[in-house]
Amino acid sequence: MLIIFAPFVIGILSGSQYLEAVSPFRILVAGYFISGTFKSFSTNLLAGLRRVNYGLFLSVSAGTCNIVFNYVFIRKYGMVGAAYATLGTITIAAVMAFSYLVMIVYVKKEKR
Repeated sequence: MLIIFAPFVIGILSGSQYLEAVSPFRILVAGYFISGTFKSFSTNLLAGLRRVNYGLFLSVSAGTCNIVFNYVFIRKYGMVGAAYATLGTITIAAVMAFSYLVMIVYVKKEKR
């Protein structure tokens, strides 16, 4: 819904002078959907499985990835590049977290 109504939401909350932020807003909404669906779910389950050290590794990896992506994409694409850098980082972190969770669950299942 936020992706569809992004111009309306930004226009009401921030004013029409910020309508050029609609594209980055839509990209970030997609990223946070991925994060909420996969990354948060996976890291919470990993914490429940007492694999909290992986959260530190994931955060450091994602932070480093975000710095590199921002450096590359902001120089070339500006504000939209920053949104794509964040989307890329969120996606990589979600894939890493979900993959590790699947591996942990699968390995535990195999040990039984």
